[in-house]
Amino acid sequence: MNPALFSILLGRLFVIVCVISVIGCREQLTMVTPPKVDLPPTKAASVAKINTKSPQPPKVVKTTSIKLQNFSPTELLDSTPAEVMEKLGEASLIRRERQSLILQYKKEECVLDVVLYGNNQNKRVKYTDLRDSEGKPVAAKHCYFKFRSNNG
Repeated sequence: MNPALFSILLGRLFVIVCVISVIGCREQLTMVTPPKVDLPPTKAASVAKINTKSPQPPKVVKTTSIKLQNFSPTELLDSTPAEVMEKLGEASLIRRERQSLILQYKKEECVLDVVLYGNNQNKRVKYTDLRDSEGKPVAAKHCYFKFRSNNG
């Protein structure tokens, strides 16, 4: 037998075996159900409790939740200089260039640069940079919270 012909036949035989295997396993693969996971009760289940013995409508129990604020320098984007100062207070350093205004805030080892662009009446925040005093990037949770905790 010619080796090239044998190689082609062997390749086709391999494809046929693979197709048969997939077809045979298809039922097992599609009928497998994932294991049941017990989830904690949802808030919706705790909001209303229904009393089936009483003809009165169910009482709705309101739960109080505390929303933790997730502060990030991105909240400053498109803010005016007055809005920035309302949230962060007075800047440690103010630098003006042609169409830009840079407000720099320093607290402990954290430095925040807020860059505003536009004409004199319509400057808006377009960029923020949060870093440590050595110029390395830092997590907003660590540093930005320090700027916001004493203001707005």
